[in-house]
Amino acid sequence: MNTVSVIVPVYSKEWLNECLESIKTQDYKDIEIIVESDPSKTGPAAARNRGLEKASGEYVLFCDSDDYLEPGAIDLLVRSIEGVDMVCGSFRKFGAFDQVVTHPTEVLGLDQVAEYVMGNLKNPRTNQMFSGCWAKLFRRELIGTFPDLTTAEDVAFNYDYLSRANNVRFISNIVY
Repeated sequence: MNTVSVIVPVYSKEWLNECLESIKTQDYKDIEIIVESDPSKTGPAAARNRGLEKASGEYVLFCDSDDYLEPGAIDLLVRSIEGVDMVCGSFRKFGAFDQVVTHPTEVLGLDQVAEYVMGNLKNPRTNQMFSGCWAKLFRRELIGTFPDLTTAEDVAFNYDYLSRANNVRFISNIVY
């Protein structure tokens, strides 16, 4: 079994217990949980980078402290990464409205990924699977670092990662 390093940047502790419980109760048992405090007002990039320095797993997954993983998410993501460099799972957005961001399960080559990303850049309400670093499984060997940005640092991180990837699998299952 391959270790998954789950990095949790903590800005607010309001939902942290629920977040950590969703990770600890995963079916997948080879999990390394790395919790990093983010006391700054500049976003979680520095905390995520400190977590990446500590990560020893073959794979990396990010989970914000006010979010949670669906049951079985890590096992599904690990099973889905065979033959690809990144897995993007579907996710729910909560707030003033509920929305599911999803895409049919399929493997995309870099040309298809570029087309998908361009669709999002032209209309940010579409093609949102790369809108965060969460709900994804990364191969640690391909990971760079988060840029020092106050917003959209995870989108920039994803695009940087894609520059070293050959393909991506989207899965329609909600994992986050």
